[in-house]
Parts: sequence; structure tokens; C-alpha cells
Amino acid sequence: YNMMDVNVTSLDEETLYYALCTAMKMKGNEDTRLMSKWRSKNLDTPLFDSPMSRVIEEMCRNRFADRAGSLISHAVQHGFKPDLSYYRRIIDDCVGRNDAISAATILKRFLRMYRNEHIDIAPDGECFAVVLQSLFGSRKNSSGRGLLNSFLDLHATKIITFSSSEVTDVLEKVFRACKSASTTAHLLNRLETMYDEGITNIPLTTAFYYRTMMATESRKSIQTIFCRLLERYKAKRDERLRPDTPSFYRYISTFVGRKCSAEDTAKAKKALELMIEMYESDKSDSAKPDEACFRKVIMAYVEVGDDESLECANGLIAEMERIEIYDTEYATRNLLRAYAKSEGGYRSKAEEVFARMMSSYENGNEDAKPSNPATFSWLMETIVSEEGEDAAVRVLDLWKEMECLDIKADSIHTYNHVLSACSKGKLEDESVRLRALKFIVDLLNKRQRNEQISGSAVAHMMSYGHLLRVLKKLFPDEANEDRRNKLIQTAFNSCCNDGLLSAANLNAYREAAPPHALGLDRNSEPKKEWSRNVAY
Repeated sequence: YNMMDVNVTSLDEETLYYALCTAMKMKGNEDTRLMSKWRSKNLDTPLFDSPMSRVIEEMCRNRFADRAGSLISHAVQHGFKPDLSYYRRIIDDCVGRNDAISAATILKRFLRMYRNEHIDIAPDGECFAVVLQSLFGSRKNSSGRGLLNSFLDLHATKIITFSSSEVTDVLEKVFRACKSASTTAHLLNRLETMYDEGITNIPLTTAFYYRTMMATESRKSIQTIFCRLLERYKAKRDERLRPDTPSFYRYISTFVGRKCSAEDTAKAKKALELMIEMYESDKSDSAKPDEACFRKVIMAYVEVGDDESLECANGLIAEMERIEIYDTEYATRNLLRAYAKSEGGYRSKAEEVFARMMSSYENGNEDAKPSNPATFSWLMETIVSEEGEDAAVRVLDLWKEMECLDIKADSIHTYNHVLSACSKGKLEDESVRLRALKFIVDLLNKRQRNEQISGSAVAHMMSYGHLLRVLKKLFPDEANEDRRNKLIQTAFNSCCNDGLLSAANLNAYREAAPPHALGLDRNSEPKKEWSRNVAY
């Protein structure tokens, strides 16, 4: 201040910068007063843009956005000419520090000066997009609504003319950032009103309906919003309002869940059929039904689980392939699971569903290639449950297909299905016997190498029981007694090493092989560690 009172005609930039920074931290508007005083002493000296920018940025950094705005206005009155990049830099700095309110304050000051014709540069769409995104992202919804309404009014009345892409970009960023269902609903209502009033320079698109649906968890609200979208599209035939795949998926999802009623599942199917119908009418890729939409409906039918529902699920999988959606494994696997868990009689249906998927893959559709061992496991369980004479052959064929496709069985349940089929089915043909034997030897080798096979202790205990029964079946006569005993001994040792020697398994092995083959006398007690993992 002493320097200002003296007839000093100029100050260097650094002195002015530090003087202003000191004044900024004082009470009142000392910074503005300092600027006025400096200007009165230096009427012929241009205002330094560089220290001015630095001081204003320092103010915003210290959350003095109001004072920064006042200083900008004051500087503009004295000849300061800020450009668009200057405002963007200050706004970006505020947003980078998660100070959305300061960013909004600077933008409003910028807008006020433009409307009062103090400056001839208007804020662009990017300025609004950055600030609005920050406001809604930090849940400053009230401030965000006010600024957004100003933006829409400015564009609608052409006070500021934004390009179509700018308006769309701003609105899309707002919808993505907004986490409030009520705010997105309010914005959608406002856009619908402007659209109905014929204000064509404000876009209304399917994306805005979808974002509004995503912002709420209310099933009823989602269904209402989708129906509004569908009605507008049918009435206006505006391609911007054509329901797309994500919006259909969100709508379908409201009818299905963990507990699906037959009525809701039927509604979901009806929505999917409408989607297919609309897609086939013009082959628009934006609304093509995808695997996820089908999966939702198919899973709903699987959860209902009665004969009619499972038949509908089967029909939908066939429909997927008809419209060239070949990634059907997930749906196929869950339908096979439903067949396996039902009370028999579904083997032919299960075989049909599986064969259709494999046929599609063999015809060159890579998306149809099965990759999950559970797909094979559920089909095996269905086959084993019906105890057909060809069960062993068919299950061994499925195991071979898994090997050809390089699908590794990761669950003991899959091994148990093969063992169970071999213990129940016919093993009279020599080639079938050899295949069963190879499977058993491979399994025992995995056991000896301690390879991890997932599954409960009970399932692992069952595998040793199944294995023993198959060995007795493969070597029933005395001529092969030595080979049988050797394999039984290997199985017994693996069972003990795994800590799965239950009382039932111990009795079964003692009956199947002499004591010397097991290395255990009939009267001796097994070690406790051999049964450490037994699940009683």
C-alpha cells in the first residue's frame, strides 16, 4: 500500500503478484481495492495478464471462487480480455480439486459477463459439461439442476447457440454422472416437454431413457420409463427414440429375479418376442437381441422348473440359433442342470439340447464351442440318473469329447459321474473296458500327484467308493486278481493320503482285497490321519 501511495508508475509482475496474493488473504475485498488503486496510478500501463491469471488461480486454489469472480469482473472493466482457454483452465483446476461449487461459481460469473456484454466470448459446451459432470458426480444435485436448466434455456432461446454434438455430449455426461433417480427423472421429463413443444435443437434419445432406467432400482419405474420410450417411438417413428438392446435388457430384467413367477416370466418372454419382431422388421444392429437378453428369460423359465417352462427354455435356445446367436453354452448348461435336477425322463431332451449346440460348433460357429466342464457334467448326471444300459459308453464318449476340446474337469463331481456310469452300465465290450480302465488309471495318477480337484469331502469320499466298484466290475475273475489287487491298493493308498478313509470305505476295501494287498491286517486299526478329512 505504501508503494501505491507513492507516485510509482509501474510494478513488475512478481511484485504485483505477491501484493495481490497478500491482499487476497486479508478480510474484505482488499485485492479488488488494490487493483483499483494500481489502475488509478497507472492509467497508461496495460494490466498484466500473467500475474492476473496467477492470482485468480491462487484464489480458486484457496476456495475463494467468489472473490476470484469479482476480481475477473473488475479486471474486465479495466481492459482485461480473458479468452476461453483461460476460463477452462480455472474451471479444470477447481474440478481437479473436487471443488464443483467453485467451478460452477466461475462459470456463472463468466456467463453473467457475457450476457451483460462485458465480454464477447461465450462459454462453450465443454465448460458446461465439465462443471455439470462434477456437480452431479459429487451429488450437488440442486446446483446441478439449476445450471442445467440455464444451459437448456440458453440453447432453446438461442442466446448461446451450441452445436448439436455439444448439446448431446453435455446431456450424455450429465446422465452418466447423475446418481439420483429423481434428478434423472426430472431431466428426462424436461427434455420430453421441450421435445413435445417442438424445440428440435434439444435432442431426446434412447440413451437418455436408458440412463434414467439405470439410475433407479424401482421395477415399476423402469417399466414405466421403457413404455414411455416405446410409445413415443411408435407415435413419432423417430429413430433416435428406437428402443435399443441395453434398454430392452433393463426392461426384461425387471420381470425376472431369484424368485420368478410364471406370470412375470411370460411377460419377460413377451418383451423378448417384441424385441425380436422389431429387429427382424429392419435388421437394426442397435436393437438386435443378444445372448444376455435371452439368458435372462431362459434362466427365469429354468427357475420356474416345470415341464412347460423347461420346454419354453429349450425353444428359446433354438430361437437364439435361428437369429444367429451361437453363444448358447451358458443357457444350455443351465437347462441341462434343470433336467439333471428333475425327476427323470429328460435324457432325450438333454441329449437334444447338447447335440444342437455341438452341431452348431461343428458347422463352423466358434461361438458355440463349449468350454465349461459343468456343461458336460450336467448331461452326464442326467444320463447316469436314468441308468440306461448304454450309460457307460455314452458318458465315456462325453469324457473323450472333453479331452478333444481340451476341457479340463475341475470338479470331482464330473469324475464321479463317469465312475458311477461305469459301475452301473454294461462293460462287456473289450474296447469299453479298456476306456474305463484308462480313465481309472489317469484318475489314480492325478491322486498320486496330488493334483487339485475341487469338490466337497463327501464327494471325494464317494469317488473312492465308485472307483472300487468299477475295479471289481472290470476284473471279476481270478485270472486278473493280481492286476485288480494292485489297482485297489493304489486306490486305497490314495484314499488314506487324502484323509478320506471312512468306516464304510475301509470295510469295502477289506472285502475287495486281501490284507496283504492293502498292507493292513484285519485286526489292526487304521491311522487317525487316514480319516482326518472324513465328513460324517
